Amino acid sequence: GDDRLACILNKLLFEQVPVLFDDLVEELYVSRSTLSNDFKKIRQMLAEYNLTIESRANKGVYVSGEELDKRRFIMSYFLEKISFLKHCILT
Repeated sequence: GDDRLACILNKLLFEQVPVLFDDLVEELYVSRSTLSNDFKKIRQMLAEYNLTIESRANKGVYVSGEELDKRRFIMSYFLEKISFLKHCILT
């Protein structure tokens, strides 16, 4: 759900390293198809800020785009979810 999307976005935007799809499947206890659907939603959300999800073999997925656009997205998305974000970082 929404909490899972927030966790995925947290990893993609704050950990500054590409995330392996299979690692996310294990970490979030979801199927590959569920995660694929999550990424479809995330792509749509990021597209409004001129950001894209890039994928490289053996390197994983990461957010591509201007730093300013990433910050704009972070401000609008995460400020609404700040209490969840704290939980996400702590666990």
